[in-house]
Amino acid sequence: MDNKKQSTDGLKMMGQPLETIGDKKKKEREEELKKSVEEEKEQIKKSANHPLTKITGKDIWINLKEILFVMNNISDRIIRLEMYFENLQEYINKTGKLEILNKSDEYNQPLKKKEIYLDKKD
Repeated sequence: MDNKKQSTDGLKMMGQPLETIGDKKKKEREEELKKSVEEEKEQIKKSANHPLTKITGKDIWINLKEILFVMNNISDRIIRLEMYFENLQEYINKTGKLEILNKSDEYNQPLKKKEIYLDKKD
């Protein structure tokens, strides 16, 4: 026992704290717990500041209205395109040709008209 006291006294004099294996494990567990607590706090802060946690029913309603408005615009454009292609098909059936305006290769030149002759449908 005297030998143990002497060796520990010698370590204390050198300025090194005495630590047992149990003390080391205890400190490691405490550090892990502190880290996990800090991580949880950060996650809570992040989730509290996340934009999805601040959405209200009013925000959702406004977003739905905007989506419906865009969908209506898209459907209107689709209907216009369908009508355009129907008119184009009637024109092709009547005349047997399709007129296409192409941009000229030269800068600031007017559009050039090209005609494509198709087999006339009866």
